[in-house]
Amino acid sequence: VACLRAGCHGTGGQKTLCHCRGMSLKKISSRKGLVDAIEYEPKVVAHGVAAFGLLLPGTSIRPGPGADKADKYHFDLDVPSIYRTIGQRLSDGYGVPCLQLCWRRFPADGGLTHDAVNDMMAGIAFMKERYGAQCGAIFVGYSFGGAAILQFLAQAGENPLAILNPIIGDSRKPRPTPWLHGCVALSGALKGQNGDDVSLLSALKQLEQAQVPLLVVHGSDDDNVALSAAHKLYRKAASPKSICVLQGGDHNLREPIWQELVAEIISNWLVRISGTRGCSGASRSRSVQQAHHSAAASLCQLSVQRASVVTCAFEPSPQRLDSGGLLPFTACEVPNLQEVFAVKAGAPPTELSCCRLAKIAELTALHASRHNKARERLLKERRGPTKEAYLKLQASRAERRSLDLPCIDISGPEAAESVAPSAVVSPSTGTEDGP
Repeated sequence: VACLRAGCHGTGGQKTLCHCRGMSLKKISSRKGLVDAIEYEPKVVAHGVAAFGLLLPGTSIRPGPGADKADKYHFDLDVPSIYRTIGQRLSDGYGVPCLQLCWRRFPADGGLTHDAVNDMMAGIAFMKERYGAQCGAIFVGYSFGGAAILQFLAQAGENPLAILNPIIGDSRKPRPTPWLHGCVALSGALKGQNGDDVSLLSALKQLEQAQVPLLVVHGSDDDNVALSAAHKLYRKAASPKSICVLQGGDHNLREPIWQELVAEIISNWLVRISGTRGCSGASRSRSVQQAHHSAAASLCQLSVQRASVVTCAFEPSPQRLDSGGLLPFTACEVPNLQEVFAVKAGAPPTELSCCRLAKIAELTALHASRHNKARERLLKERRGPTKEAYLKLQASRAERRSLDLPCIDISGPEAAESVAPSAVVSPSTGTEDGP
């Protein structure tokens, strides 16, 4: 029997040939209401799943990155997106369950990163109840989802009793359960909208304490979240960390080349990060380093195959796990602090970084222009439409004209002193004529 769901090409009598098997819509309860989600359940659930993926949307696109513009507000199983490809690959091919969230309140509707943290906690609690308390989380945040991850980490560091204790029990234990296995920032923002700031220092400090790898994926032509935000996150984060710059990639990633490429990059990285962690500090550090080198090796191979599109940077540099030695890859240049401050101060850059910094400055100027237009539009919305303001002005003028003001005799010197020079009453109209 053929599957009649749109986008699924599975046919035959065997259910395993249907790509929709294991996908289901969920309503997850939280402290602030129900959260819509899509669960990607593995066909064969192994005993003791090590990690699960938590896929977080952006500012307004419900299905996540790569979704068509017509399906922007359509959150369903039928909508193709990069997140759906990642969830199906991980669950069907590698037995890694995934949960794709849909924010209760998106930033376009007034939602904040604090609201997103509530939804993330509900999703983590749901997956741990399904697959066991030993299951760690791997965060994948697109655009605003990147800021939500940072806010979650910042609150976990500042208030562990409220954030971590519901996840791992008592966070004051000497060796708490590894609750986080990795983080991915896909075109990720560093803060929310309209003053919704995030403590980047607290978030990165918690990320360092959790000892998890970080992957930053960003398009070089992103005009919504500037590439400098990805450079800043990579530069300030502690190792192990990786950055992958898509040469020519935009923010929405709707082109078929970006949909397939981004899904392949993130899926290969997540599979190698989702392994088990050791119980002791030494074994856990060793397993984290091995997972980083294994995941970085997959990115190096992809970077060599598509040298003109994918460029990478790593810390520490990836090594071969079997024979040792560094792996070849197409490197991307990440500006250091001296170069960034030199550009801000107007100092001439070096010859090697001149073209690169000029491109960054151009994208930053475009990004600032977009934000200025957004602020102006928001200011107009707060003040009200122009027609409404004009009608209020006309009503105010009519009310002033309707006032019956007495005529003032300005023949005497005393009367002249009583009349202010900046407000003289016109005898013909009965209104004040200012300077």
